[in-house]
Amino acid sequence: MLGLFKFHLAAYNFSMRKVHKKEAEEAGNSITEDIETTTSKIVGDPPVIIDSMRIDKTVKQMQLYLYNKGYFNNYIHDSVAYKDYAKHDGGKGRVHYTIAPGARYSIEKLAYHIEDPLVASKLKEDQELSLLKVGSMYDKNTLDDERERIVKKLKNQGYFFFSKNYIQFEADTALGEHSIAIKLQVEQFREKNTSGINERDHQRYKLRNIYIQPDFFPEEEERAMDTISYGEYQFLILPESLNKKGDRNAYIRFKTIARKVFMKQNEYFKIDDFDNTYQHLASLNIFKFINIEFERTQVENELSCLIQLNPIPRHIIQIEAEGTNAADNLGIAENLTYRNKNIFKGAEMLEISVKTALESQKAFTEDDNGIGDLGLFNTIEAGPELKVNFPKLLFPIKEERIPKRYNPKTSLHLSYNYQLRSDYTRWIWEGGIAYEWKESPQKTHILTPFNISSVKIKDDSPILTSPFANDFIKNSFTNHFISATRYSFIYSDQQLNKKQNFTYFRGNLEIAGNALHGLSTAMNAEQDPVNGSYSIFGIQYAQYLRADLDVRRYNLINQHSTIVFRFAAGLGLPYGNSTVMPFEKSYFSGGANGLRAWQARNIGPGSYQGPTNYDQIGDIKLEGNIESRFEFLGPLEGAAFIDAGNIWLARQNEASDDMREGAKFEFNSFYKEIAIGAGLGIRLNYDYFLIRIDAALPVKDPAEPIGHRWVLDDASFSRINFNLGIGYPF
Repeated sequence: MLGLFKFHLAAYNFSMRKVHKKEAEEAGNSITEDIETTTSKIVGDPPVIIDSMRIDKTVKQMQLYLYNKGYFNNYIHDSVAYKDYAKHDGGKGRVHYTIAPGARYSIEKLAYHIEDPLVASKLKEDQELSLLKVGSMYDKNTLDDERERIVKKLKNQGYFFFSKNYIQFEADTALGEHSIAIKLQVEQFREKNTSGINERDHQRYKLRNIYIQPDFFPEEEERAMDTISYGEYQFLILPESLNKKGDRNAYIRFKTIARKVFMKQNEYFKIDDFDNTYQHLASLNIFKFINIEFERTQVENELSCLIQLNPIPRHIIQIEAEGTNAADNLGIAENLTYRNKNIFKGAEMLEISVKTALESQKAFTEDDNGIGDLGLFNTIEAGPELKVNFPKLLFPIKEERIPKRYNPKTSLHLSYNYQLRSDYTRWIWEGGIAYEWKESPQKTHILTPFNISSVKIKDDSPILTSPFANDFIKNSFTNHFISATRYSFIYSDQQLNKKQNFTYFRGNLEIAGNALHGLSTAMNAEQDPVNGSYSIFGIQYAQYLRADLDVRRYNLINQHSTIVFRFAAGLGLPYGNSTVMPFEKSYFSGGANGLRAWQARNIGPGSYQGPTNYDQIGDIKLEGNIESRFEFLGPLEGAAFIDAGNIWLARQNEASDDMREGAKFEFNSFYKEIAIGAGLGIRLNYDYFLIRIDAALPVKDPAEPIGHRWVLDDASFSRINFNLGIGYPF
């Protein structure tokens, strides 16, 4: 645990203490074995027993590792020091390994032996990309990586039957001076025939016909099919499934599938096209399984391809009950959802949902006792939502002009949400269109050219009439209309189902109100006589610039432990038609996914100390986190973390009554207002579902007077902030 002590060994030893062992021995050896087996499986690991055979095996493994790294003359000696204990049976010992690696060999000469002239020319084309370099140190892993590189290179050149078994390396250490000569050999293709094994040059294969069966069912595999040509593909269709238009069957349009198939007729086989075809067809989410097969045709050096697609049911009705944790507010929700996974026969997904939720939120007023008889829950939220997702860009660019590898998508959404809190009652309409495409497996772009929302708040809401409601609060919670354009860029080099270090980055840029403001100015629209703002449909529209980023680095310490570093920053600037950021577009800190030593919206801005029940929001956010995660006990995981950050106002209006001392961001003092918290957490991880509880204490509180901000000396149980969350915080 944390690399500091052996928890699993300690748990095992504790469970096998003398009292339990004596009771087990009285009942017989079988019970003792059951206890040891159960304890080892559930809680701990038994101590490692000194075994001479294991020691010899360890020595050989270390020698092999050094040999593969180029230390051909390594020497390893083992010895065991025993220590007996008079008061206990048995004893302990320490195994010592003395390692003399010797000099590491470098590659002095590099030669190639390739009998196939065409293969030789193909590999010579990009020889500068070879992982083997004269002067580099010998490493068997590098040889294996070079073998994989060559195989992929040739399989992308039509060599369908080429495999890594045809690539051999010969190493010669007779050069002296700790140098080695490497010869890379590509063997001829071997094929069995009646007279034995025949060797010949490797053959390149073209794809003759590409057959696609969009409604494949194993139980109907023997049924006769009609063949319909669509472009360069041949669709195999059941006779009763064929549409009169000839460009679709009863389930899906041929164009939708053809756009996801990268392999082309009369072109050489490419392994990258095969992989992309499988991945992009799977991304449609309308097939239960996908099978792609190849077989030789009667024509030499030609392959026939068959793609079998098994469709899933189109209509799905789902009722879900869930626990929620939004911005550190716990609650329960019910979702009724209808999905049509192929509504227009182009793999479009229609989703209609109705959500009702109850939440326990921190109230703005101090005399909150909930709403009616709700008791614990003082918030009601309800409303419908409509989504339609298309596996293409709808407009303005024609689908044929977009490369298939971008895997473009379009999403339309429209929602209505009613919120009843003790602080306010409001109604929110929202709708928009978003485009998503992948530049590469690591890079994703999301463009939302048009997103509108209308927020109307009840005039007599307590948040507007409370004595704490200054101009900043009133302006943040006023009725407003938002017409925004948003762009997001996401980078992640994580490989699913593979444990390795990876980096995640997300950047967002959002601009709102510029077009409306330009139109209002051009049309000489009427301005509000009090604040000079413009309106649309009788509602003041917001105008602002908002940019933020989130950078994370995941480092694997070993197969059981990971350490995660995160930095997040955001800036929101209201201008033109707005004097403050809308509440839902402002930044906050604290909560289960931020500074966990404080409750959500209960810290900042800056060093300002406000009422305890006040929603603290700001225009600027800085936050950094370090979290160590480690396996603890079966599905249980542990965590230790440090969080730091805060929020600030970008500017304050001296003409208003919002003069909160210490709330504004100042370059010469903001670092003094960084809050720091630390804590421990425990998680229940079932891969597909994770629940966590994090407990954190403030270490540095910027709300305290200067000179008294380091508050760890005043730590007590009452100051611990417990956070219940679903999923990792980042």
